[in-house]
Amino acid sequence: MKPFFASMYDADFDIRIGLHYGEAVIGSLGSIGHERLTAIGDVVNVTSRIEAANKDAGTRLLISEALYDQVE
Repeated sequence: MKPFFASMYDADFDIRIGLHYGEAVIGSLGSIGHERLTAIGDVVNVTSRIEAANKDAGTRLLISEALYDQVE
């Protein structure tokens, strides 16, 4: 994706991904016509922290131990 965005849009496509496993509440929030799908819960907060930890780790993708245990 990075070369594609650079050639087509002259934009730097630089992302970090954090993955975690658990239950969350997902639903639409907002007024009619301005709804947004959102997720809330502890699992969402942990996932956000995992994504942010990529910067310190110098990585682009990190997964939690809970997710690793599910897929190992």
